[in-house]
Amino acid sequence: MKRSLVRSLVLVGVSLLTLYIGDNLVLRYRIRRNLQPYGSVLVKRYLAIKHKDQRVEFVSADPDLRPCAHSLLPQLGYKPCWYVGRNPIERIDM
Repeated sequence: MKRSLVRSLVLVGVSLLTLYIGDNLVLRYRIRRNLQPYGSVLVKRYLAIKHKDQRVEFVSADPDLRPCAHSLLPQLGYKPCWYVGRNPIERIDM
């Protein structure tokens, strides 16, 4: 029982590591061949200003173009474009 659990955990760990390394290699290949490895998504930003009476005032800020990577996982310091595209609103607490 314990042995099969350890094997399962090792298999899951190796699978996740293989996925991450493969995703990184694909992104680096796209960079080398100039196959649009990066994109950008328009993100709407809102400032959340807390007042002394515990109310929060929301003020719209200028939208921002965020760079992202065309990958499954965060790579090279960029979030994946599919994630940034699904979360196009950013709240900034002041």
